[in-house]
Amino acid sequence: MKKILFSSVILTLLLTACGDFQWLPERAEIPILTPATFTDKCPVNVNEDVVSAEEITVTGITKSVQVAIKDGEYSLDSGTTWKSDTADISSGQKIKVRTKVTADNTLVIVRLSVGAANATFRVRSGACMQNTPN
Repeated sequence: MKKILFSSVILTLLLTACGDFQWLPERAEIPILTPATFTDKCPVNVNEDVVSAEEITVTGITKSVQVAIKDGEYSLDSGTTWKSDTADISSGQKIKVRTKVTADNTLVIVRLSVGAANATFRVRSGACMQNTPN
């Protein structure tokens, strides 16, 4: 019995001295987006920039996370620079999105990812569909 206890203590000390061993691994933080989504827009004019009415505020994180967008561009903190490439974002920063519809009767769905959180912005040219509010 003493041999097993001694072996357990030695193994524990070796694992802790290893440096890469974690007793309780860090949990990934999931950002909180407020509001949780953007208000959809329709009808919109073809080939005109359509900007979201809201700015989403990112909270609930202590480390920066990556922001990415599909089928649109984003602007940080009420800025005038629009980006489509990935970047890092911190808690408290605000995000607006924009897109452009290039044909009549077309729906564009902008997908914004902030770490593990997501938001969408739907824009339609032509007549509004039942699920796409003005």
